[in-house]
Amino acid sequence: MYTQKLKKYVCLLILLPFLISFSCAGRKPYTKPYEEAEVGGGFNLFSMEEDIQLGEGFSEEIEKENPILKDQFITRYVDEMGQNIARHSKRPDIPYHFKVVDTKTVNAFALPGGYIYINRGLLDLVHDQSELAGVMAHEIGHVVARHGTKQLSKQLVLAGILIGASEAIGRKSEKWGAITQVAGSLGFFLGMMKYSRDDEREADWLAINEIYRAGYNPQGMVTLFDKFKKLHKRNPSRFEQFFLSHPNTDERIESTRQELSKFDHKGRVFQGSPKFDDMKKRLSELPPPPNAKKG
Repeated sequence: MYTQKLKKYVCLLILLPFLISFSCAGRKPYTKPYEEAEVGGGFNLFSMEEDIQLGEGFSEEIEKENPILKDQFITRYVDEMGQNIARHSKRPDIPYHFKVVDTKTVNAFALPGGYIYINRGLLDLVHDQSELAGVMAHEIGHVVARHGTKQLSKQLVLAGILIGASEAIGRKSEKWGAITQVAGSLGFFLGMMKYSRDDEREADWLAINEIYRAGYNPQGMVTLFDKFKKLHKRNPSRFEQFFLSHPNTDERIESTRQELSKFDHKGRVFQGSPKFDDMKKRLSELPPPPNAKKG
């Protein structure tokens, strides 16, 4: 046992400089024009194909443990908006999946490989399509930049199980069971999804560019951030999950405003959406989510 531990520590010490250099390589792509910036690089034990496998497996667990909204009109609207934004992302070639979790909790999250979930509580909160587009584009940004498997790769290295991970990846991880042996449980994965400030800034930067190109108003990101901040002070429990997974700081809001100032809005008209209004009306007519508290 001592020999095995020693091997792990030696392996970690040898690879740690490479881990640090790979993690820092290519960071801050938002200092370049969007068309020239490269994203998704850096240290990652997983291939893009394995990102998709990982997301698929975790999505099965998510949907076993959480009620998924079955209303066709609402889910179709969310999926159409998400697909439109994804087509304008820097990774439009992977299959994206957008679903609504039937809970009043305000939150949204992304799994690797294009699996994105929007809570019903967030749909209740957004005022217009630009605010919803901002949240969805931010989650797409995490997928595009591969933040999930980058974080997971770092955790695996720090846990001293790099050899096991490398061996599983060498086998191409053809079965979901092989991947879970490397990645751990869904709870482990979601529990360590604490993105760095650079990750959040990168996802915001990607989102601004994605939604502008998709025809939505990127200013909606700032209005929604401000709304979250004010409402969180009044009712922190309702926003607990969102603020745990999305550190919504003043610095982040300010950096988003600075990026928006670079855009030329002259002659560009952002109109309201009758479909969005119909979606909100339909949402208000639905029975309350399961296990929702009255009042």
